Amino acid sequence: MKRFLIVSLLIPACAHQAIDGAETVSPLPVKRVVLYQNGVGYFERGGDLVGDTLRLQVRPEQINDLLTSLTVIDLEGGRSQSISLPIEKSAAQRLDELPDQVRRQGGIHSLLAAFRGARVRLELRDEGTSIQGRIVGVESIDGKPHVALASGARVSNVLVENIAHLELHDRPLQVGLNKVLDHSLNEGQWKPVELTVRLNTGGKHKLLVSYISGMPTWKPAYRLVMNKTGGKALLQGWAVIDNTSGEDWNNVSLSLSSGAPISFIYDLHRPNFVRRQQMGVMASGALAPVAQAGVAGAKIKESKRNLKARKRRAQRG
Repeated sequence: MKRFLIVSLLIPACAHQAIDGAETVSPLPVKRVVLYQNGVGYFERGGDLVGDTLRLQVRPEQINDLLTSLTVIDLEGGRSQSISLPIEKSAAQRLDELPDQVRRQGGIHSLLAAFRGARVRLELRDEGTSIQGRIVGVESIDGKPHVALASGARVSNVLVENIAHLELHDRPLQVGLNKVLDHSLNEGQWKPVELTVRLNTGGKHKLLVSYISGMPTWKPAYRLVMNKTGGKALLQGWAVIDNTSGEDWNNVSLSLSSGAPISFIYDLHRPNFVRRQQMGVMASGALAPVAQAGVAGAKIKESKRNLKARKRRAQRG
């Protein structure tokens, strides 16, 4: 982040100043910046582009503002067709995509214990040699941890503290370990995201790109210089500007506005899934008969009494 002090002998509502700095590497350098008092800034980029693809590096927190306000104008008569950028993923989703062995490990000892079955090459300190194989496991021998390494039909025990270097030969584990380290460093909060704008034709284009983005408010400060002889006083107006855009502003037309236009944050970057009702095949089957022992027993006794009664009537008749 760079901070600038801009001095004006008068105190207008807006002050204009060109800022010189290091040379920018953006394909379309910033030409104009307007900073407001409500935490947003208006940016214009312009320049020549050869080809049909424009790539801009933006910070993750700028993406929603760009998606709601980005305008691409081709002064040569062309037009933009599409804008693409990576889908936002939460930290939990990024970790879920990594191998289980590399999520919460640290240090050679814990990595060896977690990478059971991985193909590795170990460089030893004392002998100055290396050994390759697959990790069988880590065990304690005489109170010191040893790693068992299988190479063909041979299994060797190597003292862990004697290992100088560990080289992974399984590509998924290499990538997973690097991603875990990036996540631990919290790279996703400041690492730039590439935004790609595709034009309808190739060749040469003269582009004008504009958008708004969240920016720190500029802060005014004033100085009053008095003359000892009682002459006119000198009133100075200063503006403190924080450049958090991630690039130097070279020959930029800068406007400082005391206005505060209404601005909202609308999340267009995060995928929005609508929860749907889940349907399934209803299982059908025959209902089992319900046995009621008390009722059945009573009916049997009643049938026996009726049978005896009919026999007695038959004998009397």
